[in-house]
Amino acid sequence: MDERPKYYDFDQQQIVAQIGETAFRNYMRHLQREGTILSCCDVTDNPQYQSQDIDFVVTLPDRSRVGWEVKCDTYTTGNLFAETQVNSYSLSNTGDITSTHHAQGWLYKSRADMIFYFFSKWNIAYLFPRAELCLWLDKTLSSRGKRYGNVLRMSAAPNKSTRDRNCIYFGVGLLVPLSMLETDLDISRKIKKVGAEYLTAPPKFIIPQKSKIV
Repeated sequence: MDERPKYYDFDQQQIVAQIGETAFRNYMRHLQREGTILSCCDVTDNPQYQSQDIDFVVTLPDRSRVGWEVKCDTYTTGNLFAETQVNSYSLSNTGDITSTHHAQGWLYKSRADMIFYFFSKWNIAYLFPRAELCLWLDKTLSSRGKRYGNVLRMSAAPNKSTRDRNCIYFGVGLLVPLSMLETDLDISRKIKKVGAEYLTAPPKFIIPQKSKIV
C-alpha cells in the first residue's frame, strides 16, 4: 500500500495537475487525428470556466461542446478518489481554530460533463460522465451496504497552503475501487479506460496553441 504524505503541498499539486493535462491533450490529439473531435480548447486560465471546474472544452463533429475536468492521481492504491467536500481551517499561532470554511468537492462542485481521471504511474486514464458517477455512488451508498458491504470508504487528504502555513485544507471523499468501476454493469458501461498508446503525443503532430472560447 502507498504511504501518503502527511500534508500535500499546493505547488506540488499544480505540477501533478499539469501532468494530467498533458496526458489529456495527447489523448485529444489522437481523437482529432481520427476525426472523432473537431477541436480541443484549453480554458484552464479562463475565469469563467475556472469557477465551474472545467479545464477543457471539446467540440464534436456535430458542433456540440463538451466540458472536461482533468484529475491526476500519482498513487497506486487501486482506488479513484471521489472528492465530495473540501474543509478548511485557519489556526492561530497556538493552534486554536480562528475560522472555518466548507465547500463542495469536485464531484459535486464541477459543472464539467466529463471527467478525465489519469493515473500517472500506470499511464492509464478512466473517462466517465461526472453526473453518472454521482448517481451511481448515491445509489450504492443508499443501499446501506447491501450491494458491496463496506467496500466504499471515506478518506481525507490534508493540504497546506504555501502562502498561509496556518491554514489547513482537507479534501474529503470516497475511495472507489477501480475493480468496482470496471465490473459493476450500472457504471462500467459508461466508463472508458484508455491506455498509454493514446496518452502520449502522436508522431508529427503540431501542438495547438492555447486559445479562447468565444
